[in-house]
Amino acid sequence: MAETRSFLQELPVSTQANNVQLLEYMSANRHEQLTAAHAPYSTGSPSSLPYDPQINYEGRTDSVTNQSQVDDLLTSLGL
Repeated sequence: MAETRSFLQELPVSTQANNVQLLEYMSANRHEQLTAAHAPYSTGSPSSLPYDPQINYEGRTDSVTNQSQVDDLLTSLGL
């Protein structure tokens, strides 16, 4: 009987510890699922990219070619 009472008294503490461990496991597992879902996109070959890099940029107004233009673009975006 004393053993049962001792177990029941310790139950809230051990339950809380189990809840913390379960939450940590679920968070880590969710992070792994999220990163694994994006892995095929980040490990694909450059030939599978939907848009090729702009090599012939002369005369184009939608690409930047130097740091000054990058800075201007970021400023125009409010960054």
